[in-house]
Amino acid sequence: MMQAVLGILGLTPTTEVNIHHNYAAIEHHFGKDVWVHRKGATRARSGEQGIIPGSMGTASYIVEGLRIVPKASSHVPMEQGDGWGESKRNGH
Repeated sequence: MMQAVLGILGLTPTTEVNIHHNYAAIEHHFGKDVWVHRKGATRARSGEQGIIPGSMGTASYIVEGLRIVPKASSHVPMEQGDGWGESKRNGH
């Protein structure tokens, strides 16, 4: 789909970031393998690219993880632009 749109617009991408959020994976933290569930976030380890998507009318950002702080969760939050968290959207 992206290639079709770029072709119509006559554009060539400089960077492509293909990541997902709301997922669970086994990762190694604090000396052991554990399940990590990132709901509304993507991993952002040192050197990894990620995206912080905006909402309608706000900018999105392509980001890169910096050095890992040992006790940090190494993730990038999602949907930060509109001021409406999931609980507000769902009426809670």
